[in-house]
Amino acid sequence: MNFARHLPAAAAAVAALGLLLGAASPVSAQQKIKVAYVRSLPMVPQIYAAQKGYFKAQGLDADIVTLNTGPAVVSAVVSGSVDIGFTATVPMILARAQHQPIRIFVALNYEQYPDPEWVFMAASARSGVKTLADLKGKTIAINTFDGACDLMVRDHLLQAGIDLNAVKIISIPFPQMQAALELGDADAVCIVQPFLTGMERSPKIKATVLAGGVVADLKQNKRVTLDGYFAREDWLKKNAKAAAGFMRAILAANRDLAKDLPLYRKLTADEFKMPPAMLSALPGAFNITSLVTEAQEYQPLINALTRTKMLKNPITPADLIYPINPQ
Repeated sequence: MNFARHLPAAAAAVAALGLLLGAASPVSAQQKIKVAYVRSLPMVPQIYAAQKGYFKAQGLDADIVTLNTGPAVVSAVVSGSVDIGFTATVPMILARAQHQPIRIFVALNYEQYPDPEWVFMAASARSGVKTLADLKGKTIAINTFDGACDLMVRDHLLQAGIDLNAVKIISIPFPQMQAALELGDADAVCIVQPFLTGMERSPKIKATVLAGGVVADLKQNKRVTLDGYFAREDWLKKNAKAAAGFMRAILAANRDLAKDLPLYRKLTADEFKMPPAMLSALPGAFNITSLVTEAQEYQPLINALTRTKMLKNPITPADLIYPINPQ
């Protein structure tokens, strides 16, 4: 599915856009790239960048492919089915630790204490769960094993002193979790926006947020890299110019949307078919300073993966990243 839409523009406007976004390849020689996402809010800036011609100004023709889980995105990148993948950092760390040929080149969103947090555990009113301690004997839905939600549930339960065997964990894609809570198939979920807002506003669910943050010690660590873009290392070596252009286009989109939250919320509503009443609750935090990967921002996740025994092989932040400066 190609979200690029040709917008009427004079030649002078195209030239000005090229100056704004930096040096670009000739528009007549568009390099096609496929970008795989887990269906979530970070898709919106790419959709907007395509609509505004930001990729075209960088000599890129970007397609979006949506998949259900982070590990599925990793598999698509490793196989060469797509060029660039977007997912939470956890599947990228685990894949790299298993010697998969990928590297992270964009740090898109951060979780910071006290705000913003992007990943949450929430319970339905019918479950009777009000705190993490109430989860004993309950069923928790995550979107995939070996992903960010898997780590979140494990780490927060560990901090709360709850044995992992005291709960039942099931895997359900994010879009299906609301129905699981309504039907009682799950008592609690690990969820992201915009789905959390829908659960909070739903009269059938009346969701209570139990915890926020992928790592349980976010308060102590202050900031961790939540998600980003990655590619095969050999692709990055051959396509560093395209990767830098992709970064410039996404950063320009982030800056535009940060200044115009009504537009961001409209685009989100259009893409996710959200009712207007939910839009005002959507977070509008964007990384507008730099998308460059910084090694130290990955260590808290590595530590959490190690203490929850999800990470079996040692890895350092430097093993993960492929620094590209888009300037």
